[in-house]
This record gives sequence, C-alpha cells and structure tokens, in this order.
Amino acid sequence: MVLLKIALVGTAIVALMVVAQNQRWPERARIVGVCSAIPPPHSSSDNRWYSCSEGLLSGYPSLAGDHCVATGVVQKREIWECDEALVSVPGT
Repeated sequence: MVLLKIALVGTAIVALMVVAQNQRWPERARIVGVCSAIPPPHSSSDNRWYSCSEGLLSGYPSLAGDHCVATGVVQKREIWECDEALVSVPGT
C-alpha cells in the first residue's frame, strides 16, 4: 500500500513537471533566464542582437556557445551580439 502511494505521488510530480515545461511556467515566472531578439543599434553591422533576463535559479543564459559575444548589461538585461540568427533562443 505504501509503495502504491509513493508511485502515485511520483507520477503526479512527473505529470506536473511535464505540464509546467509545456506551458513554460519556469520562463514566465523568471525562475530560469530567457532571451529575446532586439533591434540592432544604429551603428551595427548585419549581426543579430539578443537581450537576456536573469533567472532566479539559472542566472543569465549564456549564448557564448552560439558564436555570440556579451556586450554588457543594460537595465538588468544582458545584451549579446551574434554572428547569425540563433535557431533556438533560451526561453522561446
């Protein structure tokens, strides 16, 4: 009987995690960091620019592995300059 209760609670937790991931609750609650595309500065080349907000648990997402360079933090958002558009942006 105890094993059944443990299995039911475990199943409920897994189901809640799946629903939360599909609905993007962690991103909307700012538990994990998210990024979004932003317009380039006027003096910019053809590079793509992204603005990332800090997550409570994960901090700022790193786009360094996607051939991007961090240019600084403005109004609590980290700005990244990338050579090309990203296929997958954290939080989208």
